[in-house]
Amino acid sequence: MAEFYAAVTTDAGLALSADLLTGEQIVFTKLVTGSGVYDEQEMTRPMLQKAWQIREPKQQFEFSRIEKATDNCILLKTLMSNVNLTEGYRMTEIGIYAKKKGEEGEEILYSISVAKEPDFFPCYNGLAAVEIIEEYYITVSDAAYVSLQTSSSAAVLKEDLEKLKAEIQAELNQKIEDLKKQIGDLSELLTENKDCLVDAINEIAAVIRPLVAYGWATDQDIDDIIEEIYVEDPDWVGVIDIAADSVIEEIINGTYEDEYEEESENVVSDEDIDAIIAGTYVGEEEESSDSTNKEVDNIIRNSFKGKEA
Repeated sequence: MAEFYAAVTTDAGLALSADLLTGEQIVFTKLVTGSGVYDEQEMTRPMLQKAWQIREPKQQFEFSRIEKATDNCILLKTLMSNVNLTEGYRMTEIGIYAKKKGEEGEEILYSISVAKEPDFFPCYNGLAAVEIIEEYYITVSDAAYVSLQTSSSAAVLKEDLEKLKAEIQAELNQKIEDLKKQIGDLSELLTENKDCLVDAINEIAAVIRPLVAYGWATDQDIDDIIEEIYVEDPDWVGVIDIAADSVIEEIINGTYEDEYEEESENVVSDEDIDAIIAGTYVGEEEESSDSTNKEVDNIIRNSFKGKEA
């Protein structure tokens, strides 16, 4: 098992950290492993602070996660693998690279750590891959202004993925609870479709819309619709659509008279109906006919009297 000395922030890394005081942000871009050889003097902190790159870079990996360990210390996680490694090497150095957020160009060696007891990292044998979860702690002046750079191909640790899934699920559950408080329990809807609020509202609107078009839907009508006891009266729809307010009042008071009733020639009065039922009804045409016949008889009779004289 490899053992490394404590990581050392380089002079370039310290200068980059100082930019945090002016509102700049640091982006950690990659972790690089190498096989560079260091003597005892070169492994001292003053010498490592002057380093500007890994001596013998072999592999580079993107970060899978960044966590705030303390107020001024962050934890970087990455998954190191030998899947693409064609030649094994002794891992003697690890470097962390970073740059200002939004800055173009090459990143700088922010931190370096050298091995006290290095391990041999073998090449891939085509059967089983060797993977190492690397946790790298870095001290910065303000851990709130640092982030990491990854791509879609970056490895994601299983524990981090599970943690992320749990966080997303917890947030989703909270949003669902908040939504339920706002719209209520859909199972209490009286409409047939209770799975979708939009469908339930549309179901009510399909009945209310024609009533609103006539302009006479009352609060009680809407309550009846929701309670599914509403019965539409098409006759009153037509009457109210054309009747004036004064006519409606006369109908309610029982004083309404149809203005066309007196003009109608075919209107039968109550007296006529009673006479018809009693068998004593005599129509105006019949009386007129009898009167005419009498007049004719009188004329004929008078005419014959004149001839006899």
